[in-house]
Amino acid sequence: MAWYFNMQTLGFMTTVICGERTLQIPDPDWKPDPDSEEIDPQHPLITVDNPACTLAPEALLWPLTDADYAALFAGQGAGKVISTTAQGHPILTDRPALTPEQIQMQQAADQAQRLTAANAHKATLAERIATLTDAVDNIGQPGVEAFAATLEEQDELARHQRALVQWKNYTIALSRVVPTAEPVQWPLKPES
Repeated sequence: MAWYFNMQTLGFMTTVICGERTLQIPDPDWKPDPDSEEIDPQHPLITVDNPACTLAPEALLWPLTDADYAALFAGQGAGKVISTTAQGHPILTDRPALTPEQIQMQQAADQAQRLTAANAHKATLAERIATLTDAVDNIGQPGVEAFAATLEEQDELARHQRALVQWKNYTIALSRVVPTAEPVQWPLKPES
């Protein structure tokens, strides 16, 4: 097995996955010598291109030892980035700092994710509040006593109503955050 670093894609390639560049096959033009006294003559092998090989062109590949591959792979896991020297040799470097635009895009994505989660929580609370409100509306109504809210359900309704107000205010505060290149102070998420 051989490891390679692809200087164009900055990725790894291996012959285990991509296949060897050449194959050894029996020479199709070989004919045994009829005058030979050899009982089982060895069929000579020739080297041919492997049509199934998916390795990049050799000019784009930097051969790696197993130790080189392991060090580069471990470096990526530790947060480093694989770059290349002018000659194409792979080296580990520190991850470049985010640009102001990237920071702003990251904050906008984080804001959208927070809003989606908050809105889902509000919807869950609103559904439960609707059911509990129906039960409260049945209190004192003749013929529906079995569907009237219990004291525990009345308490639960009050808690959920307070929580819904907190979550509504949270989503309002979230929506007012303006993503910038500077660190953002996110509003505190309600506990309930």
